[in-house]
Amino acid sequence: MKTLVMTDRAYNKRQFFLPVFLLITVVFFSAKATAQMRQIHIEPSEDNDINKMSFYSASSGYVGFSDWVGFTTDTGRTYIQKPITLINVDYNGYSVNLTFGFVINGLQSFNQDTVIVFGHYGLVPSILYSINGGNNFKLVYHSQYNNFQLRTGITDMIFPQQNSIGYAIDADSVLKTTDKGANWTVSLIDEGSYFDYLEAADNNNVFAI
Repeated sequence: MKTLVMTDRAYNKRQFFLPVFLLITVVFFSAKATAQMRQIHIEPSEDNDINKMSFYSASSGYVGFSDWVGFTTDTGRTYIQKPITLINVDYNGYSVNLTFGFVINGLQSFNQDTVIVFGHYGLVPSILYSINGGNNFKLVYHSQYNNFQLRTGITDMIFPQQNSIGYAIDADSVLKTTDKGANWTVSLIDEGSYFDYLEAADNNNVFAI
């Protein structure tokens, strides 16, 4: 396993691959701290996995299911489905393989309006950007360093301090944004590294794993 340390910016993010249910931890502060886990949501479809969650408040946020983006205002108990379809995406001039549609690997939200979804179109790393709560999207990144590399697109994304600077990775490169995900540039290419996860200590120290 290769770990790269970038001195550029940071954030703490971990991509969660939960099955078809959510667990929430409730910590009670007393003389002795204890924790309890309780199930709050069961997805009817066994194949509709949860890939990542991003909450912008204690009760509201987005969840990246395999089949659609879910918006919740009740801490993840129920969801409004926000599907990514052929007609609600502005492809922004990119030539896109739409055979299998957009595959969701995860997402990042800042508020109810702004949500970024990452994954791939036809195994080409891709990032979608929405400013109307996931009703419509714009394809803001669609590129592959090695056309013969068949890994699963953008695998992780972090915004260390929940501000305008963020990072994303695919198998061969580290991407950076300075405008809250509206535009992305390549910060590092390391072919064949097969990056899976990002971690960060602060805005200037990022670990690509």
